Amino acid sequence: MSYILNRGLWRWSISITLSALVLLQACAAEQPGQPVQFVTVEAAAAAVERGVNVVDVRTEREWAEGHLSAARHMPLSTLDHSLPGSELDRDAPLLLHCKTGGRASRASRAFVAAGFTDIRVLKPGGYAELAAAGLPTDTGRE
Repeated sequence: MSYILNRGLWRWSISITLSALVLLQACAAEQPGQPVQFVTVEAAAAAVERGVNVVDVRTEREWAEGHLSAARHMPLSTLDHSLPGSELDRDAPLLLHCKTGGRASRASRAFVAAGFTDIRVLKPGGYAELAAAGLPTDTGRE
């Protein structure tokens, strides 16, 4: 009988420990003050409407097919050259987006390395979801 109780207690303690670890990890990911935060489409759209700096890291072709009117185009492939001389305020909130969130996530590391302190990455989601949320868009290279 004690074997059964001990075995049950062991499983219970493992479950509690794993649950606590998952909770701690989730809290750490959402903690304000971290240089990079992942945000939803709704949070990103609200930030754009408040005037946050928006950087689109998609390719030139993707940008020409459609982009947010408020966005600045800095393709991921050119960040090594364009980021050091950028006029963007390194302490102001910054929203990065691409098509699905992958390139924006990679770009966030370059922005952190360049001294940016408040970066939001739209993930999951990207330009199409922001446009569908009703944000103003443009087409063309300019």
